[in-house]
Amino acid sequence: MQSQILEELTASDSLPSLPGIAARILELTQDPNVVLDDLAEMIQNDQALAAKILRTINSSYYGLRQKCGNIQRALALMGLSPVRSLVLGFSLVDAVGMDEGEFDYVSYWKRGMLTAMGARSIANAKKLANAEEAFLGGLLQDVGMVVMHRALGERYESLLARSEGVHSSLLALEINELETHHAEVGAMLTGRWNLPDELVMCVRYHERPTAAPQPVADLVRCVALGNLIHDVLVEEDPAPALRSLYAKSQAWMNLTPSEIDDILLTVVDAAKDMAKFFSLQIGSYRSSQEIVSEAERQMMSFSRSGEHESYAERGLEIELSSEQQRDGLTGAIGSQGFLAALRAACPDACEGKTVLSVAQFILDGADGLVAQHGAEALDEAVIGAVSQLRTMFEPMGGIVCRLAPTIFGVVLPGAPHEQVAIAADRFRCQLPISVASWIGDDGPVSHTLRVSAGVASIDEHTRSVLTSATELMSAAASAIKDARSSGGDAVRTYTPSAAA
Repeated sequence: MQSQILEELTASDSLPSLPGIAARILELTQDPNVVLDDLAEMIQNDQALAAKILRTINSSYYGLRQKCGNIQRALALMGLSPVRSLVLGFSLVDAVGMDEGEFDYVSYWKRGMLTAMGARSIANAKKLANAEEAFLGGLLQDVGMVVMHRALGERYESLLARSEGVHSSLLALEINELETHHAEVGAMLTGRWNLPDELVMCVRYHERPTAAPQPVADLVRCVALGNLIHDVLVEEDPAPALRSLYAKSQAWMNLTPSEIDDILLTVVDAAKDMAKFFSLQIGSYRSSQEIVSEAERQMMSFSRSGEHESYAERGLEIELSSEQQRDGLTGAIGSQGFLAALRAACPDACEGKTVLSVAQFILDGADGLVAQHGAEALDEAVIGAVSQLRTMFEPMGGIVCRLAPTIFGVVLPGAPHEQVAIAADRFRCQLPISVASWIGDDGPVSHTLRVSAGVASIDEHTRSVLTSATELMSAAASAIKDARSSGGDAVRTYTPSAAA
């Protein structure tokens, strides 16, 4: 199936092609002995391209002290890399275009431009030598979507519609129904364009950065963090993406939330300027003030007091000691905070004023995942698991906790067990698919995690037998034990009759 699809794609006569000037410049710039005067002369032979580059370089974004009047001076002032980046960027826009059928080019370029600016900013913050490659990697990352749309037409439009604009869902649909995905197809195209290997690797691995080869690992991770910056700026609820951005930036690049906040504010304005230079329509996204407000709210939830917004919403007064601080990898509350939350919510549930549910999850297969893909792959899976748990359960008032390296708990005051069990099963189904797309080498991983879950509640049916936080935890543990003894990859709900 995969070979048939790839043949269909490669045989298409509508594939984007890199303009000749860009191809020649690429060839020159990959020569370590390139003569800059020769390169400048080649660019200036294309007067329209040269004018675009000079207009961009003379903008306030680059902040040159003196106006630059020609390409030779631009190369002298800025160096080869930024000028080459602009040449390839303008050429890519010409190759892909803006208007064709049902394809949403505004969203496509918004994701590309915000990711590109975010990736460059991350690279600059870490003083990496390849910041311009990070920019181009972000701009190029989704070119495979254009290829698939042009070659497959309505068939691919159906996948786009079903994904509802959620990029991870699109990737899963591509893999399930086409046995390939846009990152792989984009890598095929950029390889045909003879782009440098590091750019091809950015395209191939932007969806699963922990699988990238070590020489390009930091570059690919810059692009992946740029994707999260895009999500923070465009998603209706930016909180999950911002938490994931904080956690991954800290784990991958040792960047603090405060440093990330500064980068976000830079990207907000710079992306609009750069889109204008490239004559791209990228629509609207979150303003600087909204970013500041959301960042302040998230920093409050990450503060050393341990307070979490869902605690306040439920009126739970929980003071976390130093032993109960949040997990360093994911930002989730630890095991002591989990118990504190249960104890705070339990009295009202036991008195019949409300219900109290708890869900526990175990990721089975972690040792095999580490053996096949390394410890970083498990870290990626754990970060992703917490992010998905928050997305699913925090709207229900849930408090997400990491109890052990691969064990998680969610405390849900006021949530009935039926609703919690449905969400738990959705998480069970979605996480292995997500992990496969995040960390596979050349497609889905052959070894995926499996999720076993247990749900227990203090409600009208269990109030007579579950009378404390400890008993509720034991009930959830009993349910998860049943799930694993039945073969795993299952959700079980505690009931008094089952316990008897």
